Order: sequence, then C-alpha cells, then structure tokens
Amino acid sequence: MQAVVERASALFAEDRAGEALSLLGPHLGGPVVDPVLWHLAGACHLRLGDVAQGEACWREVLRIRPDFAELEFDLALLLMHLGRSDEAEGGLRRAAAMRPGVAAIRFELGNLRFARGDAAGAEAAWRETLRLEPEHALALNNLGVLLNRRAPVPEAEAAYRRALRARPDFVDAAWNLSLLLLATGRFAEGFCLYEFRYHPGRSERRTVPIEAPYPMWQGEEVSGKSFLVVAEQGYGDQMQFGRFVALLKARGAGRIVLLCTAPVAALLATLEGLDQVLVEEETCHFPQCDYWTFLLSLPHRQGITLETLPARLPYLRVPRGTAAVLDALPPGRLRVGLVWKGDVTNRASAHRFLPGLATLAPLWRVPGVAFVSLQKGAGEEEGRDPGPDQPLWHPELRDFAHTAAVVAQLDLVIAIDTAVVHLAGALQRPCWVLLPAEGCDWRWMHDPTTSPWYPGVVRLFRQEVAGDWSAVVDAVRCALARLVSGSVARLD
Repeated sequence: MQAVVERASALFAEDRAGEALSLLGPHLGGPVVDPVLWHLAGACHLRLGDVAQGEACWREVLRIRPDFAELEFDLALLLMHLGRSDEAEGGLRRAAAMRPGVAAIRFELGNLRFARGDAAGAEAAWRETLRLEPEHALALNNLGVLLNRRAPVPEAEAAYRRALRARPDFVDAAWNLSLLLLATGRFAEGFCLYEFRYHPGRSERRTVPIEAPYPMWQGEEVSGKSFLVVAEQGYGDQMQFGRFVALLKARGAGRIVLLCTAPVAALLATLEGLDQVLVEEETCHFPQCDYWTFLLSLPHRQGITLETLPARLPYLRVPRGTAAVLDALPPGRLRVGLVWKGDVTNRASAHRFLPGLATLAPLWRVPGVAFVSLQKGAGEEEGRDPGPDQPLWHPELRDFAHTAAVVAQLDLVIAIDTAVVHLAGALQRPCWVLLPAEGCDWRWMHDPTTSPWYPGVVRLFRQEVAGDWSAVVDAVRCALARLVSGSVARLD
C-alpha cells in the first residue's frame, strides 16, 4: 500500500491527477478507510474539478480520524474557497486546537476573519501567527494592511518593512509600503516603490508594461528625446498625473505623445506640453519614439517630492468646441454638481461610495441651490428620476470633455472620491470631497481638510465613523448653507 501511495503522490505532483486516481481507485473500496489514501484521493478529485466528491472523501476520513489536523486544515481552506465561512472557521478552530503551534492555521484564520469584516478577530489571529513565527512575511504584510486602514501608523510601516526583510522579493509588501509612504508625503521613496504596481509578482496587477520597439524610460537625459507616455489605471489617476507632462517638456523633452482611452482623449489633449494624443482603441502601431513611460511613473523618474509637487492650476481646460448648455437652471442660484457613486465593479472601492442619492437628502433643505447630476454609470438612472422632492438637472455627459464643459459652468462640485473630483481640481473649480474613515486613498494624505494636489480648490470632508455618512453630509449641508447665506467669502 505504501508503494501505491508513493506512486500516486508522484503522479499528483506531476499534475497527472487522473492517473493517480485510477491507481488509487481499486484500494478505496475496502472495509477499512486508509486516511492517507483517501486524503490523496480527495485531492485528486479536487484537482480534476469534482469538488463534491473531493469534499466527500475528506469528510469520510475525518469521520474515521477526527484527530487528523492536517486534513481538517485542508478541508477548511476548501470551504473558505467555496464561501462557506462558518464551516471553515469551525474547521480552522479545531485544527488550531489540535496543532496549537502551527502558525499557518492561525494565519488562515486571520484571513477568514478579515474577509468577513471581523478586523479585531483578524488582528488577534495574525498577532498569534507572529508570536509563533515572528518573521511570517504574509502575516506581517496583512497586519500592516489592517493597521493602515484608518490612517498610516508607525506599526503598519514597521510591519511592511519587517515583511520585506523576511522576504526581500515580496512585491505586495513593497507595493503596500509605497501607498503608506505616499500618504505620509514621503514621495521620493513612495514613488520609487510605487513602480511595483506593474511588477509581474503582484497578486492583483492592473498595469502591464507595453511591448514597444524602444526602451522604457528609466530617467535618462531627456533633452531632445521623444516620448510615448502611456496612460494607466483609472480616469481620475490620468487627470491627476497629467500635470507631469508639462514638467517633462520643460526639462527639454522633444515630441511627447500620449496614449490613452477614448473617454479622456479630448480632455487630456488640452495638457500643456503634449504634441499628440493617440486613442488606444484606434491605434494599431506605436509611434516612433526614443522612450516610452507610464504616466504614473513620471513623478518617480523626475524625482518629485512633496515640496516640488507641481500644483499650478488649472492644467486641464475645456476642449475647444465642446458645449454644455445649463440654461434650464433657475437664475440667481448657486450651481452645485453632485456625484454619489463610482465604479461598482470595483468592490475594493465600494466603501468610498454613498448608498444612494437619498443620502444627500439633507442638502435639499438648503435654499438657493440648483443641483446638477454629474453621475455616470451606476446611479445615473437614480439621478434622472430623483423624486418629486428634489429637482435635479441631468445634462447629457458623453465623455469627460463634455463633463468638463458642465463643471466649468458650476459654482461647486460635491462628490465622493471619484474621477470628477480630479477633473474639477485640474480645472480649478471648487470641489468638496466626501471621504471614508477607513480605506481612504493615499492621495488625500493626512491634512483634515485640504490637499496639496489641488491647493485652494479642494476641501475634504472625512467620516469619523466607518460607514456612517450622516455626519459628513450634515457638515456639508452646514457649509453649503453658510456659503449660500454669504457668511463665507470663498468656496475652498
């Protein structure tokens, strides 16, 4: 029997699970359940995609051998993957009781609790992991993420750095550290580590290097050199970082071509220093240049610090020929644009969004205001039919150039953290931003109410309690009422 198990294990390791299962099959029907044999058979079923049979094999083993801690752990991981978190936690607890000195069990228990929203339970499990294995890099990284959710703290930074000492090639820890450093204004090291966003070792990589017939710019002399600048990440990122194109041109770069997607092409074409804009969806070949670079790599390659951050506004403009008619708005009223939702497909950012337009209902009580919906995608239909108590104008917004034309005619934008905020800031239009207490994006940094990216233009309103927007909206209502009454002279 030992020889059968060894041969089947070798086949399984070679990704030949079907052959391994065929070898094990004749030995599974006997009167005695061999735990090792059935454990391996269950793994083969799972590898072949038969989850139900794999689970059945493992449960049969545990019926005979309830003290089989390793299998209890494996089954719990399977149940986690299947979304059966209550059963999974029970299995992890049993495994931990049988093997109290195994750090991996505590680590997965922390992962499960974190996924369920139990931050305190996750922290306790990960700290226990580190008590058992002080240099457990994954636990250090996860603990850093958890501690960093409300605000960057020294312990979170220390956790990331310990993880990198334990595993110098730990890309996710380097990436997470970059976000903490950027949030605390340490741009030199932060933007350097931010380059890990496109590293193939990242677990959730959104940016992938292009295959251009010329090299990626690493900071070489720019004088007279031509550049293909590749826009990346979200629309707001592209608007925020578009300012660095002019800096590249001012340092002596020759021709600069921007490659971006259609919704922002006309708008970004107004950036100072650009010679040409190519639309990604319409471009078959890369133009001939000396170098290419990601747009969000420009601050690192140009050595930007918090003190040298280019913040001259405006640096975006309404494209020529783009019209937006708001004549239907009542005259003599403050014109205020609203955005309450973002990309709902990005579940990691859902905490930044309001539950719905009704959350802003306290603003309707402020007299002398005409509200304009700037909502696109999720929430747009809600803006088209806001109900009888709130007249809400809903101009057609075809792309960001048209949105810019509307924003340019508004007195104020009130929005959650989304691309329109960066559009308003780059156009030098007053904007009030509603921010979450936990998981706030690094770019809003630490000042309670202002942003060095959009000085004198953006005002921040931050949650005190995670998930509770009521106090934030009430603070905005009071500020809006003071603005309308003329008790404040400026919108910032």
